[in-house]
Amino acid sequence: MNLHRSLLRPGATVLALALLGACATQTQPGAGPIAGPAASRVAPEEAVQERAAARWQALVERRFSDAYAFLSPGYRELTSINEYVAAMSNRPVRWESADVTKASCEADVCKVNVLMTYSLNMPQPGVGRIQSYSGIDEQWLQLDGEWFHLPDDS
Repeated sequence: MNLHRSLLRPGATVLALALLGACATQTQPGAGPIAGPAASRVAPEEAVQERAAARWQALVERRFSDAYAFLSPGYRELTSINEYVAAMSNRPVRWESADVTKASCEADVCKVNVLMTYSLNMPQPGVGRIQSYSGIDEQWLQLDGEWFHLPDDS
């Protein structure tokens, strides 16, 4: 009987370790991009600030197709990615940096404050490129657990 128990113990130990290992490989809360159910564990202000910062990083780096993914589904239904990339590529402004300074949220809507530095070529002869900074407020909407930028009509 002791021989039988000693043969079962290693098998039970291996099974227990395999089960524990499977549990340990599950996605930890807050790991990876903030989306879906994991986003509910993060304060909305924190989640939307992270999304806004990622969008602005894409704009600064002129990765307009990446920035397009942050736009609301409704906006994307009306404007194709090719139209968006073309419009953004032809703007006279070049964003140099952006700092998401604050977000204030009510339910599924957030107002996000962004301080940006930008440059643009002036059309007057001899003026050249100027650099300035500006603060803007953006509106973000939460849809199905994900935050999306809602562009102004302008």
